[in-house]
Amino acid sequence: MWYTGGVLSGQARWGETMDKVAALALDEVSLCYRVELSPVEAQGFLYRSDKYIGWVTASNLLQSIDNLIPRISFGAGDDSNGRKFYRLSIGRECSRVIYVELAKTYLPNEFDYEKLSRDIGRAAELAGADEAWCERDDDGGYRFRMWWD
Repeated sequence: MWYTGGVLSGQARWGETMDKVAALALDEVSLCYRVELSPVEAQGFLYRSDKYIGWVTASNLLQSIDNLIPRISFGAGDDSNGRKFYRLSIGRECSRVIYVELAKTYLPNEFDYEKLSRDIGRAAELAGADEAWCERDDDGGYRFRMWWD
C-alpha cells in the first residue's frame, strides 16, 4: 500500500485487521492507492467501502473470479491442496480498481489463461466495469485489471 497524505486512523471491529481499517480510511482520502487483500478481506472491504460497484455486484464479481481460478492441487496428501493462491489488489486510480494476480507455478502448463481472461472480462462487464483487460500474461505471472469510472 502506498500513501503520501495525512494521518490515517481507525478502530478495528471484530474480524477486521488493522490493515483493512487503514485501507478503509485510505479509501476516503486518497485517489491513488492499492492494497493487497485476501479474497475474504476483499469481500469485507468492498462491503464497507464501495460506492462505485455496489455490494451485491461486487460480491457476485468476486465469487465469479473465485470460481474461475482452480485451487492448489499438488497431489494426494499435500496440506496445501484446496487452498486459494491468487491475490486481489483493490484501490483507486481516481476511481475503483481491482487487480487479480496469480503465479503460474500453481497451475498445470496447459491451463488456458486466454479463456480465464475472457471469463473474468465477462464477469467484470456484468459488474459494470468500464475497463477490463489482461495486463500481464507471461512466464512470471498473470494480472488482470478492472476499473470503474
